[in-house]
Amino acid sequence: MLKLRAVLCLSATAFVIAACATVLEGTTQNITVTTLPEDASCVLERGGNVLATVLSTPQTVEVTKEEAPIRLVCSKAGHLDASRVVLAGFEGFSAGNLLFGGMVGVVIDASTGAVNQYPQEVSVMLPPAWFGDAGERDAFFDILKADAEFRAVDALAAANASALCRKDPGNQDCVALLAEIEDGRTREQALIESQRMEAELGG
Repeated sequence: MLKLRAVLCLSATAFVIAACATVLEGTTQNITVTTLPEDASCVLERGGNVLATVLSTPQTVEVTKEEAPIRLVCSKAGHLDASRVVLAGFEGFSAGNLLFGGMVGVVIDASTGAVNQYPQEVSVMLPPAWFGDAGERDAFFDILKADAEFRAVDALAAANASALCRKDPGNQDCVALLAEIEDGRTREQALIESQRMEAELGG
């Protein structure tokens, strides 16, 4: 009996150590930053601190996992700066499924197994600083607005499908998450219109 207890204790200890190791292993992850056009420089910030610097896209950087969103700002000569906010917590997000400039906050859905997990790839489009004429400019920014709207709808669908909102669509956290996505949608559309006006014509 004593021998059996000793074996069980050793097994339990091994299990606890293994569980701890599993938790500790997942504290960092890689994010691949891509831009259109390529060869842009980007800075990843969180809470006012620089996490990583991308000298020339595409490039993969390592970041620590946290609940807080990451703000990504990219620059390239001859183009307007572009910024995005990348959220943690949505397991289904993939390349391009990132959320919006100006959006703050994040609700982590622990039941998905994606706690503090950022997308593995983030894509950012930098608008040209000038266009040949107003028609060319407007065609570009109309496409940009349509893409932003598609991502907003996709984000709302992901939020509504998450365990957080499935369990109780009226709970405070779910309502707050949906409101933030809607706010991000409005902010990005406003940013695109501001960039439309900033772009020069006849370049």
